[in-house]
Amino acid sequence: DLGQLGGFLASASENIYVLASEAEADAAMAALRGELGQCATDRDDVELTRTWEYDGIGDAAFQSEVFNDIGPRRIAISVGAAHTGSTLVVTITGVYIEEEFDGQSEMLAAAVSKVCGADCVGEITPRLTYSDATLPADFPLLLDEDVSPIGTYSGFVWSETLVNPDRYEYFCLPDLVYQGTVVHPSSQPVQVGGEAATIYQGEWYHEGEGGFYETVIQFLNAQEAADFVADYSELPDQCGEVVETHEQVVNQPASVDVSGADEALVWTIDEQVLPSDPGSAPAFHGVGMARSENVVVVIGFAAFGDPTTGTSGTWADYAIDTLAVAIDRAQR
Repeated sequence: DLGQLGGFLASASENIYVLASEAEADAAMAALRGELGQCATDRDDVELTRTWEYDGIGDAAFQSEVFNDIGPRRIAISVGAAHTGSTLVVTITGVYIEEEFDGQSEMLAAAVSKVCGADCVGEITPRLTYSDATLPADFPLLLDEDVSPIGTYSGFVWSETLVNPDRYEYFCLPDLVYQGTVVHPSSQPVQVGGEAATIYQGEWYHEGEGGFYETVIQFLNAQEAADFVADYSELPDQCGEVVETHEQVVNQPASVDVSGADEALVWTIDEQVLPSDPGSAPAFHGVGMARSENVVVVIGFAAFGDPTTGTSGTWADYAIDTLAVAIDRAQR
């Protein structure tokens, strides 16, 4: 059940706890998760980087990636826990490596299956999250709960890297394309040039086709930030590449009032399918931009259709509310 851990020096342990009730098992699992975060906060040699939550393993399950520096060695430890009924299963795997270790969800699933049989382990769906305990107080980007829901879309999850940075071209924001940017909460921001703006970028993915993007730019002064926003007061007729069988409509920016912002803009780009290509799907890109003094935040949503269709609001309504949260976080 341990699987192949490669040629690394590894250790693994499994612990099973039978508690008085399902509620106690759930509370014990929550307490373990909290203790991991507190340990990382209290100790300089312990770093809690990523946490996954799993559907399909027991009633509830999570797994955290923890790094522990012991002398010259950096140990990657995967701590997993799941409860099924009143039984709590905890697995711990340690590997002596220098790079990241994603843990072994298979080991946790196998351990839970041994306890309750195959009925409590099904198709495993991971959700990559991050713990508030691992974030600095001045972390400038939105959190998962700040992003969702977007109209009819929900369940957006933070992405470790910018999977599709070219998306900004379709937002009419080609200046914000940064290839290969690492956007983990503990990573350093992108700094363009010497005396230049500091830029943070994040991307959230959805189990369907939707994607959410955010950029925070901390300019050297308010005038530079205002000039950046002014550059997007009028957009070109086309943004990004458009195939011959599609027709793109770039809707010009509209000024909106956003709480905490000196100025803000919202716009959308619609891409419709021409009759010559009936098998294709339309595309939608929604953008919001807000400035407060020397800080600019930009949010963008991309999918096959407007996420607010059939709801009581519009993209502008969502953007206004989300930009208010984003500009607040960006100035902490």
